[in-house]
Amino acid sequence: MREPLTETTFFNVIPSYEELARVHISATMSPDHLSHATATAQSYEDTRRPMANTAVIIPVAAHQDSGYIYHCMSQYAEQKHADPFTIFLYLNHPDTGRRSEVHNSLHETARAAHDFPHLDIRASMATYENATIGEIRRDAWDGVLLLAYHEGALSEHDVLGLNHDIDTTYISPHYIARVQQFYKQREARARSVHIAYPPGLSVGTRVTHATLPTHPNVGKVTTWVDNSYFQAPHHISYEAGLVIPLSLYTLAGGFDAKDHNHETAWSTQGKYHRHLTGAHLYTSPRRYIDRVHEHGINGIWTPETFGTSDACRDVLKNDISFEAAEEIILETIDDDILNYWVGRALWKTHKRTVSYFNHTLQSNADARLHRPLSESIERQLSKAQRLLKHVIGSTLLAEIVQDYDARKLARNYYDIVVAEYTARD
Repeated sequence: MREPLTETTFFNVIPSYEELARVHISATMSPDHLSHATATAQSYEDTRRPMANTAVIIPVAAHQDSGYIYHCMSQYAEQKHADPFTIFLYLNHPDTGRRSEVHNSLHETARAAHDFPHLDIRASMATYENATIGEIRRDAWDGVLLLAYHEGALSEHDVLGLNHDIDTTYISPHYIARVQQFYKQREARARSVHIAYPPGLSVGTRVTHATLPTHPNVGKVTTWVDNSYFQAPHHISYEAGLVIPLSLYTLAGGFDAKDHNHETAWSTQGKYHRHLTGAHLYTSPRRYIDRVHEHGINGIWTPETFGTSDACRDVLKNDISFEAAEEIILETIDDDILNYWVGRALWKTHKRTVSYFNHTLQSNADARLHRPLSESIERQLSKAQRLLKHVIGSTLLAEIVQDYDARKLARNYYDIVVAEYTARD
């Protein structure tokens, strides 16, 4: 008779973080890319101290974004109760980039390092002819990965990669501590059941577009969009606020150099990001300012809006009118209300609905399911209405939401569920 299997038998089934990194380096990096990543890692290396197990990785268009560097670093300088973290600035520019602006970026990086000595700020410089955001992020992250592997940062614990941008205007003081706390708790739970290397999980943090005093009406559009996304059943997370452990990065193959936008789509593995509360940052609305009047909400994030040199980094267009802001929101308000605001109410009651129908279709189903759903939808519609009326300041848009019939929406959903479960019999 065979001996029973023990828990320790399975320890080697899950590869270690170092093994994942080694496979990624050997299997996905071409000789040229490995050479470039090695040079980046060497630029990032600080012989006085090893990198931390939390890495904030920020690409910087060095020929355009020097004015953002110091303020962005000041936000990390205000972080409280966080374990050590290292900031990796990936300064990049085209061969034809403005040399004076590149010099300013180097100066601002050095000024931030001098004024915030408690921050571990490291920088690398690279030139490109016509790079995609996917290629730039890949090169930055692979440089960090090589450094982490070289220094043994992956020997016992995962390294958390924070996918951030240089045009961040505000970070809540406990942002990094909250992220670290989440992953420490997750690791502790895994190891309590003898999982030595818990698999990486990406999470989204709360990202909001800042409202600039010079552009209050663009701010009304972004306020509506951001709050609508936050109401989505699984919370839509912007890419400039994702946390991606290096174990997941290596397992998924990392960034694709061909991606012009939505370059972090691989990190979800076809699922929604978990949303982490208590970690909030504000980002610049400059792409909305540049495109929203001409292209509307659905035309902000397109491949042609991301390039080596983008106009919105240099000059901000004038603000739109209040009437234009209303018209832009009006174009998508029906989809936003149904998909995000009402969608959240449906999601919150869906499990109870499905559970109930799995057991019975009694005559009192309407009272037990339809009425609570109607009330939940009504609460969501009221929230949207208050936002439109009191924050955005549009009576017109608020009245449109007021015309939605919560009971009718609940009835439609209820009838669909009844039909689905009746068809099973």
